[in-house]
Amino acid sequence: MRFAGKNFFLLLCCLAFMAGFIYRNLPMESLDHFYLSPPNKSSDSHWVDNNLTNQGSEEFADLLKLIDWPSPPSSITDFSLSTNPKECRYELLSPRSIYRAGETLEVLIMAKDHYGNIKSYGGDFFQAKLHSPVIKAGVTGRVTDLNNGTYLATFLLPWEGEAQVNIRLIHSSEAVSVLKDKRESHPEKVYFNGYFHFNGSTEEKECNIELPGQDVCNYNEPVSGDTWQCLKPQKMPCHSLVYHSMGGYRRVTNSLEDSLLSGSVTAQNINGAFTSIKIDPAINSTALPGFLCLSLLPNLYYPAPSTTYLL
Repeated sequence: MRFAGKNFFLLLCCLAFMAGFIYRNLPMESLDHFYLSPPNKSSDSHWVDNNLTNQGSEEFADLLKLIDWPSPPSSITDFSLSTNPKECRYELLSPRSIYRAGETLEVLIMAKDHYGNIKSYGGDFFQAKLHSPVIKAGVTGRVTDLNNGTYLATFLLPWEGEAQVNIRLIHSSEAVSVLKDKRESHPEKVYFNGYFHFNGSTEEKECNIELPGQDVCNYNEPVSGDTWQCLKPQKMPCHSLVYHSMGGYRRVTNSLEDSLLSGSVTAQNINGAFTSIKIDPAINSTALPGFLCLSLLPNLYYPAPSTTYLL
């Protein structure tokens, strides 16, 4: 048995050596043709529609619905009409004298512009958090856009003792609209450099997901269907691309858009009518340790936290 086991081990070593030898000696052309798209592929068509299968397109459409965000009814030309975190306020909705572990807390958020007027539309990106510095715990709130300048933040109360509410304006609806527009209309705002090597010579060309014009090299990822394009080198074939690196950033915003994305109105805490609440023990439970054990309360309504609003 020991002899047979030794022979089996030697056989495995030989197979591993042969596999490595074959892999190292594969011609590069085979890998190049694996990634290179067909020559008759239209280079100026949209990469999603052409490269995803029908099933993939449906899944992609579902993902777009999940991240869909309401836009302002019209583009603004006055920065003062955008949401101002210093003017925004929040308050308890239907305040109660006693809050107990396992219940929910509702907070009404009011978005206001720089003149102090409540906005008439939604689309602002608020982040809501309930936390306890004493026990070093926190939960995120689910923020619901009421599409009229107000928002409802809902929290689960999972522990006893003091809990502090923190609401931040991450981006105004106007800033979100700018980001959305630049993402969709300016894919070249972040660009990359592709390096081609052929017959001892090297050329550097710009690469991106999608490039204007038809004088480009198209590369296809066969599993996901994503594409990659590089400007065609003058004296080298497309399959001579060996690697790419980060190129840089292009300025695609104007002065008003820069103001909407400035740090003074981005990721700023807003003031509220209260800062903390006291949470009493749950009625139907005795001596709940630290965090509330949800298995003890099977009929508890638990608001699913939105993945958009993270700690």
